[in-house]
Amino acid sequence: MIKSRFRCDPTRAAIALKVPGHITWRWWSGGEHPTAEERVALAAFCGASEEELEAARKAIATIPPITLPGQSEEPKP
Repeated sequence: MIKSRFRCDPTRAAIALKVPGHITWRWWSGGEHPTAEERVALAAFCGASEEELEAARKAIATIPPITLPGQSEEPKP
């Protein structure tokens, strides 16, 4: 698990990363989950090392997509 080296403000991270919207707010308010790259970028902003980032990318790549009832298995373009 990636642990940040300092307390990270997701809002400032989203602004710094030029991520549209506040990624954690979108998720908590019932919106879409942050993408894998958004999560890795946020971890990088919070001080994760290159080794931790690579481990995170590999771990995220092994997680199968989640399909909710009534949701198409085809990814949105």
